[in-house]
Amino acid sequence: MRNGLLAAVGLLLVATALPAQDAVPAAQSRGWVRADYLLWWVKDGPSSTPLLTTGPPESFGVPGRPGTVELFGGSGFDFGSANGLRISAGWDADPDGFGFTASGFLLEPKSTGYSIEAGLDGVPLLASPIVNPRTGQLTTSVANNTGIVPTGYAGIAASRLWGADANGLFPQATFGDLRVRPLAGFRYLDLEEGLRYNNALFNKSGGGTLLPGSSIAQRGEFNTRSQFYGPQVGAVAAYQTGALTVAGTVKLAAGVSHNSVEIRGRETIRNPDGTTRPDVSALYVLPSNIGRTTKDFFAVIPEVGVDMGYDVTDRVRVSAGYTFLYWSNVVRPAEQIDFEVNTAQIFGVPPLRPMSMFNTTDFWVHGVNFGLTVRY
Repeated sequence: MRNGLLAAVGLLLVATALPAQDAVPAAQSRGWVRADYLLWWVKDGPSSTPLLTTGPPESFGVPGRPGTVELFGGSGFDFGSANGLRISAGWDADPDGFGFTASGFLLEPKSTGYSIEAGLDGVPLLASPIVNPRTGQLTTSVANNTGIVPTGYAGIAASRLWGADANGLFPQATFGDLRVRPLAGFRYLDLEEGLRYNNALFNKSGGGTLLPGSSIAQRGEFNTRSQFYGPQVGAVAAYQTGALTVAGTVKLAAGVSHNSVEIRGRETIRNPDGTTRPDVSALYVLPSNIGRTTKDFFAVIPEVGVDMGYDVTDRVRVSAGYTFLYWSNVVRPAEQIDFEVNTAQIFGVPPLRPMSMFNTTDFWVHGVNFGLTVRY
């Protein structure tokens, strides 16, 4: 986090030392600064298997059985729209010479969650799908644990995105009122996401090391972070007629997506006499997959933007536009869950499942922006 923040701050310092948006500035201006309000949408968090289900007792909450209903996960995590801010700046000593632009954006953190409570009678039924690693059969956490009653569940998925880039502008080519200018520079992106869930269980009949009347509190976490570093090339074009300017930007970055996955679990067993016993495991989290793993992948990031601006004065422009950005290789939390669970591994019984998955997928963000540019 610290290294990525320093990189972005460095780019923004370059930006403020220069000035503005990637649209070609007016000929009489040498520099500009621009602020944009962003209303963007990020791609839903993928979740192909539900994390919590309910249904009639005979279904045990197994997906696909009559009466089973998905409560959390399964259809993805919709984060809705996100508010954001983008600050841009640029400098042009000569439109027919070289110039500089830089930009940084930040979207507000977004989250979506679900919580529910159940009675000691097991109503409503709360179940989490798992796969038997020896048979490959889809079942649930309650199918073979009739003495343990789930009494509550709370899950939350969260996402945060920010980034920055800095570019050099090359001499423009003019085609009447149309100006086209190549650019080359460097881009940084940072996507940080998490999936956390809490299970509350009550043991009615005991068994193993559990006493009748004991309760169990579990917390599992799947945290992911993807950081992109790489050079980019592109072009900006602007068509101006009177006070109205229509501009377009195309960029393509290629570089390294530094991805990390951290899996953590915590379990607390509270006995009827009030004594507690802690553990580091939870549902989907066992010694076989606990820990932090990092890997680097090649990634490409194309970006396309369109913008329409109106010059209120020679120095002030208001504008509105649209941006689409794609990222080819990221890690996202629910894709890191291994649903094959073997709790007997703690007694030395194979296989060692769940395991660290480290699945990658693509990502995109898009939305509208409304800006104010000041030229000087």
